[in-house]
Amino acid sequence: MKVLLVENGKEDQANLKDYLKQVDTLTLIEQESINKFDGNPIGQSIPDMIIIHEEYIDKDTLQQAKKVKQVLPNSKIILIYNTPNKQKLLQGMLLGLDAVIPYELFINQSVETLRIVQAGATVFSFEVNGIVSEQLKEVVIDKKELFQEKIKQHGIRLTKREVDIAYLLMTNHTNLQIASKLFLGEGTVKNYISEIYNKLNIHNRSKTIEFLMEIFQSEEYFSKSDFL
Repeated sequence: MKVLLVENGKEDQANLKDYLKQVDTLTLIEQESINKFDGNPIGQSIPDMIIIHEEYIDKDTLQQAKKVKQVLPNSKIILIYNTPNKQKLLQGMLLGLDAVIPYELFINQSVETLRIVQAGATVFSFEVNGIVSEQLKEVVIDKKELFQEKIKQHGIRLTKREVDIAYLLMTNHTNLQIASKLFLGEGTVKNYISEIYNKLNIHNRSKTIEFLMEIFQSEEYFSKSDFL
């Protein structure tokens, strides 16, 4: 697995780098700063996973992470922080990042976190006020369920099967790949996609994918209290 580590000059970043180098299954690639990310950090080689480590997650951090996600949509993105900010942590998940977790938790459970993210789940942790001081609660959310809820919140009514196909369409699967994953005929998939086009009032595949991705990365979702 090729992992791009985006550094920001922190002293403990060296510890993270050294730690990741000890994981036999990883090929580590280093990037000096997220602000210097130009979308082509390693020539023609695309990383399987991108790890961004920041002291504090703020608006600029999330904007930069979103840019990385847009430039490399097929790479998994893990955002690691030292100081929690519950509102921004939630927004990080809503942007479609694959994991937003504290530094210490990642160090202690890095192999498991990488395994979960690689399998397609989202890992999100934040402090639980009034329950256990300075403890973290980990929430793993199925991305397709998140996609389905956001579709509903935008007033788009798709059937369960249409959601399945729209999600795979958004993640750049071909009709043949969708048919194989859902055990459908390719002609049936084409019919479903035509119906999705009609419901979205968009009759272009690339524009449909772009529209669905914008919905998936939008910030509308459950209130924070739903996770406490």
